[in-house]
Amino acid sequence: KARKEIQEREEKFRDLADSMPQFVWTSDNKGQITYMNDNWYRYTGYAKDENPTEVVKRVMKPEFYEKVEPVWEESLKTGKPFEMEYQFVDPKNLETYRWFLARAVPTFDDNENIKQWIGTFTDIDDFKQLQTQKDKFLGIASHELKTPLTSLKIYTQFIEKNLVKQNDLKNAQVARKMDDQIDLLTNLISDLLDVTKIQNGKIKLNESEFDFDQLAEEIVYEQQMVASHKIILHPSKVGKIFADRHRVSQVMSNLISNAVKYSPDADQVIVSTGLIDNNVTFCVRDFGIGIPEDKQSKVFEQYYRVSSSEEHTFPGLGLGLYISSEIIKRTGGKIYMSSNEQKGSDFCFEIPKSKK
Repeated sequence: KARKEIQEREEKFRDLADSMPQFVWTSDNKGQITYMNDNWYRYTGYAKDENPTEVVKRVMKPEFYEKVEPVWEESLKTGKPFEMEYQFVDPKNLETYRWFLARAVPTFDDNENIKQWIGTFTDIDDFKQLQTQKDKFLGIASHELKTPLTSLKIYTQFIEKNLVKQNDLKNAQVARKMDDQIDLLTNLISDLLDVTKIQNGKIKLNESEFDFDQLAEEIVYEQQMVASHKIILHPSKVGKIFADRHRVSQVMSNLISNAVKYSPDADQVIVSTGLIDNNVTFCVRDFGIGIPEDKQSKVFEQYYRVSSSEEHTFPGLGLGLYISSEIIKRTGGKIYMSSNEQKGSDFCFEIPKSKK
């Protein structure tokens, strides 16, 4: 009777798995695939008696396997859910690949040991194609918008100067505010351009040697000119580093402006620099609204903005931290944060002082 119940459960599970549009699979606690649903075999054309773990390696685009393996190994060790995007060969056209989203979660026995993993491969190729079209559109639109904005800025500055000459200071101030708004719009467009460059792998780093301490002082001074908060700098002697000065300054500015923006009821922001072994550190502390713990892992994602009752008071596209994280990654460093709701946040990055 018990054997019959087990068989019925297994048949029910297989019917359920085979009816799903995704590729459903299970693996043992060592990561070896033990089951694939019928959709997988229909898609790949492989026989059921072949080793499914080896088949997955065979159909995966070679350059992805080196990236997938360490992430999968980490999940096997820690029990954290696995999630990653990669490409499988298209059986209808062996020269092309389709994008899939892989997800897996562990199941546990009575002793809280991992018993097995249950996972899916979901075809997201159409979504990826739409995303590429969107990025191309944003890139073209951003380029097209920059030209009239540049002309508009020149005309606005010309009007402001003429009004000052005529001693019409009231209207000159209005023209100055127009110029400030054009700068804001230009920054938003620059962010969109940076995102499209990152997505297409075209963002370049022009690395050279420069004085990190001097750059930190310059950025704090520039941000202080437009900030309502007092920006306090606690510098350490870092000296010269080898990196892209413009991109590093972009990240510094973004972290400081974010700290000011998200702490409207505070009156200061603290910036600190340091040197640990061969790594340069830059940290910004604010005393603002903070970020809920369940949302902290998403702050560096593209277009992500923390939702709250005060969200409408904090304008932006949700691109600054994403762009900053990509710049720091490409510099060979890391970016991270810690936060307490209603108490404030710390955002930091570390980059190598020199390339060895």
